[in-house]
Amino acid sequence: MFRRFIMAAVAATGVAAIPAAAEAQTPEFYHHDAYSHASRRFEVVYRHGGHWDVYASYRDRDDAQRAAHRLQYRGYDVRIRRVTC
Repeated sequence: MFRRFIMAAVAATGVAAIPAAAEAQTPEFYHHDAYSHASRRFEVVYRHGGHWDVYASYRDRDDAQRAAHRLQYRGYDVRIRRVTC
């Protein structure tokens, strides 16, 4: 009995953790950090809650690609964009 309860709880949690399918929309970007991006060249953005959100900014494209890969592994739609100041 207890085993069935645990299995049902795990199954319900697993279904809720799967991200929804990506919708075709014009990307909207939201910045949560207050510091200047003047010294940053690449931003990693991901789809979260129906909009595009900035995950982090990097000077090196390789660092941005590593961060994007981690987010893709978690199931997010990820893009790297170059920041021009």
